[in-house]
Amino acid sequence: MHHELPSRTSRVLLLTLTIGLAACAGAEDGKPTDTGGDDGEDPAVLPEPWSELYSVETHIEAGGFEFDETYWARRDLDPTAGTITEQFVATADGTETWTTLVVDAAAGTFTLDINDGEYTGEGSLEGEPWSWTAWSSRSTTGDGSYVLSEDAVTATGIHADKEGFSADGTPEWTLSEDLTTVDEATWAEGMAALGR
Repeated sequence: MHHELPSRTSRVLLLTLTIGLAACAGAEDGKPTDTGGDDGEDPAVLPEPWSELYSVETHIEAGGFEFDETYWARRDLDPTAGTITEQFVATADGTETWTTLVVDAAAGTFTLDINDGEYTGEGSLEGEPWSWTAWSSRSTTGDGSYVLSEDAVTATGIHADKEGFSADGTPEWTLSEDLTTVDEATWAEGMAALGR
């Protein structure tokens, strides 16, 4: 059966699902290693807000076609508010996608909203609050098509595997991607190349 390739906007939206919780991955540069308690600190004291920067390499297979794309990702995390706000930028043309995640750290769950409702979904988290090591999610578009995602922390960032389905459950595409942590200088250089 023939399946249409996702549009560039759809692909950008799908890719952001990977990184929605990558920022919570653990003890990388600037990330919290615990939430207190083991060293005499009050476990109710949450980490201060922080930001993370990533480069993203993606491989997509859909309808007999295969292609690769790259992106820059920035996320701002606020444990007190329980939110993660992401800016996702395509290196090919500068297309931006904004994602808001609302995290219930105690329950180990989250909800997500991409571009004001283009995709909405929910998922579950594995590991310690704000230092999660893996997560899974399901997100849905207005037409009923949906994406299943499995993400895990790696030594250099995050690896994600996703599969997209039509509203009737027919598999349409797969996506594999790696997010690599970058420093501010690398991020700034990437943004400058896009005229930002």
